[in-house]
Amino acid sequence: MNDASQDKTLFGVVADGLEKFRMEVEGGSGRKIRAIENRQGPIPELVRGLLAGLEQALTWLYKEVIVKIEPYLTSADAVVATLEVAVYSLEGLGRELQFTEMSELQGLPNEIQGGLKEVGGYIGKAGDAMDYGLKIIHLLPHPEELGEARTTLEALLGSRANPQLVDKSGKPVSGSLEQLLTAIAAVKSEQNRLTAKT
Repeated sequence: MNDASQDKTLFGVVADGLEKFRMEVEGGSGRKIRAIENRQGPIPELVRGLLAGLEQALTWLYKEVIVKIEPYLTSADAVVATLEVAVYSLEGLGRELQFTEMSELQGLPNEIQGGLKEVGGYIGKAGDAMDYGLKIIHLLPHPEELGEARTTLEALLGSRANPQLVDKSGKPVSGSLEQLLTAIAAVKSEQNRLTAKT
């Protein structure tokens, strides 16, 4: 595993996966799927159903996860930064108290010298515990990862995800996944009309 992927949260990995999916929809795989056009049968219907279900799932991801979590990440970043400063301060203070030279503590009773070193050990342990907590907090998505996922989902879903996405004339923008679904949509109304005549 490379260093870049180790630094990503789960959401960073999701954002990368979404981008790869978008590239497939807009690239060679999308062209192959478009060949279905408006054909009927179990395979074309299966492909349409899978893509429509995926579109619904991605729309849910955008509206219910990304849009709702994004406002909290700026605050979370500030909290994490504050905790990091506290951790480094506690760890540093603990080390200083534990490893202070006896000459610097000269003149203090032995009990106080020993007590300071013991307190330093406890402070260092508290810093270690907070450091562990920070590692867990770092599993939260980074704002840039959420932004990458948002951008990719908007490219895939267009106005279906974000109604503010409109073209110059004010019409809703369709994303590449929606365009693909439109390209392979079965022409049911025409078929229904022809079936009714026979």
